[in-house]
Amino acid sequence: MATVELDDDTKPAWAHNAKSKVEQEGREIKMFRQNRPFGNEHGTMFVGFARSPEVLATSLRQMITADENGAYDRLLDFVEAKTGTNYFVPPQTFLEQFAT
Repeated sequence: MATVELDDDTKPAWAHNAKSKVEQEGREIKMFRQNRPFGNEHGTMFVGFARSPEVLATSLRQMITADENGAYDRLLDFVEAKTGTNYFVPPQTFLEQFAT
C-alpha cells in the first residue's frame, strides 16, 4: 500500500512533519533525519544531521512547545523520550589540515 502525504495546506498544524520543519525567512532549512531501530526493545533512535545544532534544537523545541492555538506534535502522545545527546562532526576540510 502506497503512503500519501497531505500537502502543507491540508495537513493539521499538529502533524509531526509540520511541527518538526524548520523555516527561516520563508525557506525550509534542510536536515537529514531518520528513525533507526534501537536495541532489543520495541523502540527507535532518532538520528538527525544539520549544518548547525541550532536547527535540530529548533525542530525539537517546535515539536514539544504548543503554538498560540495549542498545537504541539501529536506524535508525543504516543512516544516517550528516554535520553538524548549531540555529536559534532567536523567538516572534511577541517580534518584535512591534520593529514600527514
